[in-house]
Amino acid sequence: MPAPRTTAVLETTAVRASPSRSLRRNEGMNLAHERTHSVNFIALQVSLQFIETLRDPVAKLAQHDSSLADQVRRAASSVALNLGEGRKRAGRDRRHLWRVAAGSAEEARTALLVAESWGYLEAGALAAPLAVGDRLIGLLWGLTR
Repeated sequence: MPAPRTTAVLETTAVRASPSRSLRRNEGMNLAHERTHSVNFIALQVSLQFIETLRDPVAKLAQHDSSLADQVRRAASSVALNLGEGRKRAGRDRRHLWRVAAGSAEEARTALLVAESWGYLEAGALAAPLAVGDRLIGLLWGLTR
């Protein structure tokens, strides 16, 4: 069985803070620091970008169908949260969380198409979220294979 293809979505940078320095300062985890100086997990970054592109469409959707808007919010948040948790897990546990993230990404994408079909959102408003969602689903496919 071939090794998971996670190297396609991980890139490292040369600069990393000393763990002892962080402990001396009692800083703990700093997400901004981790994003720029540690291992950059591209799938997680794209999932956050996906959430950012959903802000306006979900706000408009909430005016028509608050339940569907909430489902889009929860599904998109689930993608990022499962990627973050899976990043710190190993083996089958990691892959399982990434599969859950992939399912949630597809759920959010499908909910947008449902909203468009109901006439709540126009295709133009969905172009960016669907494009980022498609990229995210592609990255997740690579992680789960």
